[in-house]
Amino acid sequence: QVTRLTPGVDVERCTCNGRCRTNCAKLQAEEECDEADVDCGNQRFQRHRDRLRVQHNEQKGAALHVTHHHAKDALVVEYRGEVLTRAAMQKRVDMLGPKAWEYSMTLDVEGSRESEHLVLDATHYGSLARFANHDCGGGNCYAARRKVKGRWRIGLFAREGLAAGAEVTYD
Repeated sequence: QVTRLTPGVDVERCTCNGRCRTNCAKLQAEEECDEADVDCGNQRFQRHRDRLRVQHNEQKGAALHVTHHHAKDALVVEYRGEVLTRAAMQKRVDMLGPKAWEYSMTLDVEGSRESEHLVLDATHYGSLARFANHDCGGGNCYAARRKVKGRWRIGLFAREGLAAGAEVTYD
């Protein structure tokens, strides 16, 4: 039996012996297990390989598509970019205008002042995830963060299974 943990709480090591699934203490703490655990199922960021392409879309401009099937809750793409404090991001918005927020995601940091929260900004430097389009209806992916080797990372995960060729969208 595993005690439920608060997300973000440090867990020293995995005790699942490579069979990490929903009851893994590290998974419940939003943290990936050590890559040395060869058969571990809680290493999605460390073992992920992008299977994506960007296509032109008449209505949306660029659109991100998967090239292979992705199962429910599979990591589709890591959202990468510059890590800025919220205050630094606000300075960027003041210079570039409100469109500067279009390629950013918040890395909430518990217990810190809002101005110290971290923002991942993919405007100038980022992964293919910045071409995933927003969908007010919920999208076929959701954003979630995980701690990997002591650092927070954000990924877009499949809400349901994605067929090859599907456009990647999120809310």
